[in-house]
Amino acid sequence: MKNSLLVLLLSIALNCFSQDTWISIPCEKYYILMPGKPDTSTVEKYLAGYGRYSVHRKVFVDSIYSYGLSVTEYPLSFGIDSQDSTQFIDSGFDGAISSQVKVLKGTYPSEIKKISLNGFPGREYVIEVKSTNTLITSRMYLVNNKLYSLMVGTTKENSDNTYIKKFLDSFLLKP
Repeated sequence: MKNSLLVLLLSIALNCFSQDTWISIPCEKYYILMPGKPDTSTVEKYLAGYGRYSVHRKVFVDSIYSYGLSVTEYPLSFGIDSQDSTQFIDSGFDGAISSQVKVLKGTYPSEIKKISLNGFPGREYVIEVKSTNTLITSRMYLVNNKLYSLMVGTTKENSDNTYIKKFLDSFLLKP
């Protein structure tokens, strides 16, 4: 009887894990996995003196998590390049993080880690939104004139979960 119950529980657990339906989201410049088909959008903006730039977003929301990838492509005339000086890159990341904090009405991160991907600079941090008991775990990478911003939002209770790491770690640049 105990063995039958153990086999039943084990098969249920394995079945749950086999239903891990993450999909690869097609893009010509990068790979990323999401737990479902995202909604996509593109916004064209104008930056005085520099020209048009675009923001491409992919967002998937389930009952617990919100997964997002935003790719901001700045005009070459704007002068952003991942090969620029460290000071210029640091101030650019600080500005981008401050903008996110403002839009989310969150708290500026207490720790911002310098990271990299294929030699391109990046940042990793967590923004707390106290009004909704939400933590937004984020990574940003500056690749030439493109800023890739990955974010996963969830409640504090769910913020230490393998799905967050799986999403963030799945982002890879294509050669």
